[in-house]
Amino acid sequence: MIYRLRRLRQSAAMRELVAEADMRAKHFIMPYFVVAGKKQVQPIATLDGVSRLSVDTLLPELEKALKLGIRSVMLFGVLDSAHKDGQGSLAADPEGPVNQALKEAKRHFGQDLVLMTDVCLCGYTTIMVIVGLSLKELKGPRR
Repeated sequence: MIYRLRRLRQSAAMRELVAEADMRAKHFIMPYFVVAGKKQVQPIATLDGVSRLSVDTLLPELEKALKLGIRSVMLFGVLDSAHKDGQGSLAADPEGPVNQALKEAKRHFGQDLVLMTDVCLCGYTTIMVIVGLSLKELKGPRR
């Protein structure tokens, strides 16, 4: 008797998972760098065509991404040194740039856009600077 294995065809999700590989806009995750303030567009010199954006300038960019078929975005918070502390307090602040961006994006785009955030606290803390200084102090002067 011949058995036809259909376990890989049981659902649309499973069929999509095992289908031939393809690359479409719906598979991409667009990164955005979010800063505090209004009307902020700060080009990043080392990333051609990429800028740090305030929430008000981010929303039109998210709209453009959706029109291109990109339905997933990842938000990275960027703070100036004056707002960083040893605990990364601003990461949990409801008025912080990423949390505001999430709230506004959900309000404008609802379920049409998958929103992700960077959970690394290095952008919110001074720890890396402190560790860097400590390591230099431990090593002592170069000989």
